Amino acid sequence: KKADLILLDIEMPVLSGLKTLEKIRSNRDLADIPVIILTASADKETIVEACSLEILDYIRKPFIPADLLKRVEKAL
Repeated sequence: KKADLILLDIEMPVLSGLKTLEKIRSNRDLADIPVIILTASADKETIVEACSLEILDYIRKPFIPADLLKRVEKAL
């Protein structure tokens, strides 16, 4: 069974979140899984690139846990 939703950070140690998202979107088995970016990165270029990869939402850290839960519930 595949995931219902992916929470993805931009800053990751081996492969950036955007590169990971590109791989997800290019995989036919994973491409339709909704992705929410959850990150401290907030520069305009990063947001635009993430949006071009069809993310569901972009949440900046630090976040309010109740807000994150509501957005996840809405996504599911």
